[in-house]
Amino acid sequence: AYGAAPAGAYGAAPAGAYERAMPEAATQAGPMPAPTYPSLADLRAQGAAPAAAGMAAAAPEATEPGRAVGGGMTFGAADVPSGRTTTLAMSAPVESLEGVSDANGFTVTVRGALSLDRAGPIAATNPSIERASILNRGDHSVLTLRFVAGRTPAYRVVAHGASLDVIVGR
Repeated sequence: AYGAAPAGAYGAAPAGAYERAMPEAATQAGPMPAPTYPSLADLRAQGAAPAAAGMAAAAPEATEPGRAVGGGMTFGAADVPSGRTTTLAMSAPVESLEGVSDANGFTVTVRGALSLDRAGPIAATNPSIERASILNRGDHSVLTLRFVAGRTPAYRVVAHGASLDVIVGR
C-alpha cells in the first residue's frame, strides 16, 4: 500500500515511546455536586461575619459629616421638610442600615438584602442630587447619593421589611 512503511523498516519502537508527554487528567462522567457556601446567618453565629470597616455606632438621626449609624433601620434627619419619597424594592427583608455622611452626600450599607430597583430616578427627580446609585455586593447593597456642590438637602433612609424608602428634601 502506498505510504505504508514495511514492518520493521524503522526499527522497533522502544516501549512507551508513544505515550503522551502529559498524562490526561482523571475525569469522572456525570454531574458535579452543587457547591456549598456558608450562609450569612452561619457566619454571624460563628462571629466571622464581615464587619463594616469604620462604622461606629451613633444616634439614628446623625447627619453631621463623618457621623455614622449602625444596626438601625433608619439613617438621616428626623424631619425632612418638603421631602419626596422614592421606594426601592429589595430582595429580602432588610436586616439593618449602616450609613456615613459627608459634605457631598451620604452612603448607606443595606445589610441582608439586594436591590431590585435602580436609584438613578432619585437623582432625576431632585435637582439637588447630582448622582444616585445602589450597587449589589453579594449579601448586601450600598446606596450612594451625591449632592450638587453647595446644596445639602435634608434626607432620611428608612427600611420597611423588603423595601427601602429614600426621602430627600427639596
